[in-house]
Amino acid sequence: MLVDAREPDLRRGLRQRGSDPRRLSSAVAVVGAVGYLVVSVVLTVVTLSPMVGGGLAVLLAVGLVVANLVLVGYLAYTGVVVVRREGHGLGNLLTLGALGGVAGLLLLLGLGIVLSWSWLVIPAVAGLAVSATFGLLLTAFVVYGAVYARQAPHPGMDAIVVLGSKVFGDRVPPLLAARIDRGLEILGSEQEAGRRPVLVLSGGQGSDEDAPEGAVMARYALREGADAELVRVEDRSRTTEENLTLSRDLLLGEGLGTSLVVTTNDFHAFRAAIIARELGLDAQVVGAPTARYYFPSAVLREFIAVLARSPIFHAAVAVVVALAAGALAWLVVR
Repeated sequence: MLVDAREPDLRRGLRQRGSDPRRLSSAVAVVGAVGYLVVSVVLTVVTLSPMVGGGLAVLLAVGLVVANLVLVGYLAYTGVVVVRREGHGLGNLLTLGALGGVAGLLLLLGLGIVLSWSWLVIPAVAGLAVSATFGLLLTAFVVYGAVYARQAPHPGMDAIVVLGSKVFGDRVPPLLAARIDRGLEILGSEQEAGRRPVLVLSGGQGSDEDAPEGAVMARYALREGADAELVRVEDRSRTTEENLTLSRDLLLGEGLGTSLVVTTNDFHAFRAAIIARELGLDAQVVGAPTARYYFPSAVLREFIAVLARSPIFHAAVAVVVALAAGALAWLVVR
């Protein structure tokens, strides 16, 4: 169930309407429910008509295999493109590293089976089980996050906050320009409806930047036609958490309301929403388009960053899954 981010008492609104959509568990629940529905339909058809159901099951199985092969090829291609265009940084190597890790586990499993080395099969199965578990979580994160990021912004917000990212001198790169353009689009719609929310450009100055991101972003917004009376600059933040909290503090300092619509890139929207929820902010996050070649590596970084917010819990899940899968493999191969 979706929650109106304009609810004056956000916590009371959540109790009345249901769980907050800005959490990873909501993503798992929704995607899991859809998957369960699909499986239930297939099993029902198989029960009512074995021939038709069997054909449907085969078709789905073939489709899944083809889809996975296409996905692997796409991830491999985009991983190489990202490294070529963006450099060999750790973040840019995540996609290729993840593919390499899964391929390595499959190779170990194959060798263990062929050579009858149970000591190799057991850890390979455990590793693949952990990989599959987090692969399902990643699928839920990507699918649910893509839907969340594309929601239309709720009208009547007090402010539109644009999250910053790296600038080059006085130049706003395409990735950041898309965020600002989305904010300007929302601002224009609000002005057409007779409302005047402020536009907060949020971002501090990195060690490799010549000026604060917020200031450079504001100049871009003004060149694009933003009303100067509505533009605000937050130029001290270094992280998404600081983007949100310092922008809120800026609004409070001016005696303005703090019901927010936050714009960022689509790959970052769901994590930003999770952070906003954890901070207790009344904020909806919407996403701007990202270059297709860049999206896989970027969303994988976001997913890892979300897991890192609860490291003990997710580490415990990995250990339990590995132990359970390893024990089952041992029972089979002993």
